[in-house]
Amino acid sequence: ILLRVLRENGYLIGEVPGVQACDGDALMHALIEQGGQDPSWLTEGQLAGNPVRVSAVRYRQWFAALPTRLTDAVVAHWGPPPGDLFVDRSRDPDGEIVFAAMRSGNLVILVQPPRGFGDNPVAIYHDPDLPPSHHYLATYLWLRHEFGAHAMIHLGKHGNLEWLPGKTVGMSGECGTDAALGDLPLIYPFLVNDPGEGTQAKRRAHAVLVDHLIPPMARAETYGDIARLEQLLDEHANIAALDPAKLPAIRQQIWTLMRAAKMDHDLGLEERPGDDSFDDMLLHVDGWLCEIKDVQIRDGLHILGQTPSGSAELDLVLAILRARQLFGGEQHLPGLREALGLAEDGSDDRATVDAAEARARQMLAALQATGWDAARVEEITDDPAIAPILRFAAQEVVPRLAGTAGEIDQVLRALDGRYIAAGPSGSPLRGLVNVLPTGRNFYSVDPKAMPSRLAWETGVAMADSLLARYRADYGDWPRSVGLSAWGTSAMRTSGDDIAEVLALLGVRPVWDDASRRVVGLEAIPLGELGRPRIDVTVRISGFFRDAFPHVVVMLDDAVRLVAALDEPTEQNYVRAHAQADLAAHGDERRATTRIFGSKPGTYGAGLLQL
Repeated sequence: ILLRVLRENGYLIGEVPGVQACDGDALMHALIEQGGQDPSWLTEGQLAGNPVRVSAVRYRQWFAALPTRLTDAVVAHWGPPPGDLFVDRSRDPDGEIVFAAMRSGNLVILVQPPRGFGDNPVAIYHDPDLPPSHHYLATYLWLRHEFGAHAMIHLGKHGNLEWLPGKTVGMSGECGTDAALGDLPLIYPFLVNDPGEGTQAKRRAHAVLVDHLIPPMARAETYGDIARLEQLLDEHANIAALDPAKLPAIRQQIWTLMRAAKMDHDLGLEERPGDDSFDDMLLHVDGWLCEIKDVQIRDGLHILGQTPSGSAELDLVLAILRARQLFGGEQHLPGLREALGLAEDGSDDRATVDAAEARARQMLAALQATGWDAARVEEITDDPAIAPILRFAAQEVVPRLAGTAGEIDQVLRALDGRYIAAGPSGSPLRGLVNVLPTGRNFYSVDPKAMPSRLAWETGVAMADSLLARYRADYGDWPRSVGLSAWGTSAMRTSGDDIAEVLALLGVRPVWDDASRRVVGLEAIPLGELGRPRIDVTVRISGFFRDAFPHVVVMLDDAVRLVAALDEPTEQNYVRAHAQADLAAHGDERRATTRIFGSKPGTYGAGLLQL
């Protein structure tokens, strides 16, 4: 669709397979015919036949102009130019570097060059110490110097250009990203609910983002053995009420199905419960089924510039309205199912959840049938708690979703060198309907406002749920908990994970009412907390380290605050562990260190390389 619109707007793109019919498969097959970038599948014929290539002589000239520090690293790892990766010597003994690309008119379509190759290519995807290969550099240098591209569009989230070795921000010619891209404008359609990795592209590859809508969403429901188990549970309920003599038979059917489908492993059951405890087990199974059935899943892929319609529109609006809707940092509307009486905390049984879901869908379908006419909400419901939510759907959610149609127009604006309006980012499924309409150059969050007040409430609930689960399984409080903190997740949720860490420690953020920024921390009194303070060790991602250095300091301050409290060690596990470590080695700083991550300029945990 994007290519067709480019042609309609005067871009000379020639005859590209699949464009006229909007047949993406035809385009993909044409690209595959040009040769892929997996040496185990690439044929000699494809390598020799692709005309999109650069001679070793020409590449050496470009390579020699790059900073010595970078070229020395490339030669040390990949050998002298042109290297051996995707080099064809059938025409020129000196070699030609071949690209997986097709050229047509003033357009070139290519597959982004691989970061590297080997037994585990994923292991080097974010490896900060692996310089780009000759083939990688040649691809971008050819685009800039020989093809003469005026702009580049990266399609697909996310690529590897923004993760090449080099500085975290303020790139120089010695950084892999800057050496490859240079000053070539980069336009990057990007998923609106992934602010972390989008920000990385802006930070390290000067990308202009054009955000796009999330994929279509749907309720998972049940199928196969899970659907059969659901039917058996319903039969069990009927038999228990009407014909108890058949209970042993139906219970055996349930257990046999669970064993055959390995559901007993998922539920942590080692053997069949006795008849006296079988019904208790079924309550657990029912809750597990409800959780699986009610989860939101992707139901396809978003098509750039295409507005959801029909059942896809209904499913997405229903998914958006599950969450409480927030404006100006305050809660204005509950979720639709919550307004229908559902607790939305996992405590309701399967029948209650299914009934609320069905009722919510029925009302939204009726509203959709009116063309989302807010004036006709009273025809659907007179409930004062529900009517405002339906009007919100008609007046805010659906019109904002309709703005999706402008995504491709915004890409064209960027190609024209025109301004792309900024907008917030995050998940519209978490009450952030203000991230719509898409088609904007998104920003992430105010990092000093994390965690937000809503994120604090969510983090407290997450901590309470974790502790309740642990106590149910082991009968005691956990003394230590390990958590991972990711930059993208923190941006998407405004700090749910950060809030969970603070809640486990028993520390509350202090916000400035005017700016909504976190300006301090306070220890929650033990009497109010009602439990011990849990020791938390946090592993942060490389992007989290880059984006939220002050949050790292805040979490460290929280740990040290709790460790210094004059409280009984049986009520303060942080203090207990810190005091024990201090007695062992005498280093207070070491005894209270709880946050760990990769060194500056690196990304990934470093485990994949092992």
